[in-house]
Amino acid sequence: MSGIVIVSKDVNKRILDYFIKNFDEKIFLVTPKKCKFLEIEVINDHDILIFEKFKNLQRGRWYYQQFLKYEVVLKFRDYKRLWIIDGDTVLRKDLSKEVLYSTFKPTYKKYNNFYYKVFQEKGYEFSFVTNQMVFEREFLVNMLNIIENKFYKNWMDVFLENIDEENVFSEYQAYGNFIAKNKNIQRVKIFRRMDLINDSIENALKKYDIIAYENHHKVDFLRKIKYKIDYFFGRSLG
Repeated sequence: MSGIVIVSKDVNKRILDYFIKNFDEKIFLVTPKKCKFLEIEVINDHDILIFEKFKNLQRGRWYYQQFLKYEVVLKFRDYKRLWIIDGDTVLRKDLSKEVLYSTFKPTYKKYNNFYYKVFQEKGYEFSFVTNQMVFEREFLVNMLNIIENKFYKNWMDVFLENIDEENVFSEYQAYGNFIAKNKNIQRVKIFRRMDLINDSIENALKKYDIIAYENHHKVDFLRKIKYKIDYFFGRSLG
C-alpha cells in the first residue's frame, strides 16, 4: 500500500485542493494546525513526534520537520511506501514513484559532511533535496538499523549528537545517498519561488516538474525581477 503525506507547519488550501483533485492515493496532512478536510486525514504532528528533543537545538524547528518525516514512515506501518511532500510544494502527478529524483546540481557540502560522519561513506555530489521523496519503509528501517547497530543507541540520538556547524542533517539527502545505488536516478526541474509569480499551478507545471511557494523566504525588488526572469525562461532553481 502507498500513500501521500503532506508535512506542513502551515495549511495551504490551494495546494491541498490540487492534490485532492489530481491524486488517487490516500492523502494525509501532518500539521500542528487544527483543521478539517473531508478528503484528507489530518494528524497532529506532536502525535507523531514531540518537539522536546529539539528545543535547545539551533534551528530546532527546521530539524524537527526533517526527523518528523522519518517518524511518519516508521509509524505508518501499513504503508510500504509513502510519498512525503513539503507543505509548500506541488508536483506533477506523472512523476514516477519508482525513481529517485535529483536536480543534478551540487549538493550542500555540509549535508554530505554529516552523511560521511555518521555512515562513514561518501555521499553523492549532486542534490536529492527536491521538496519531496518517495520513502520505502524497508529501506529506511534498514538505514536506521545500520546506525543503531553501529553506535548502540537510538538512531535519532545519534543524528542529534552529530549535528553541528559543519555537519548538517538533511532527511532527503541522507536517504537519497543511502538508496541511490539501488535506484534509477532522473533529473527533475524545480522552481522554488512560485510565491513571487502571478501564474496558475497548472501553467507552472507545464514548465516544471515541481514548484514551491516559499513565502517565508526573503522578498525584495531585485529578487522579484530575478525570479520572474528565471520563470519566464524556464530555468531550474534546484
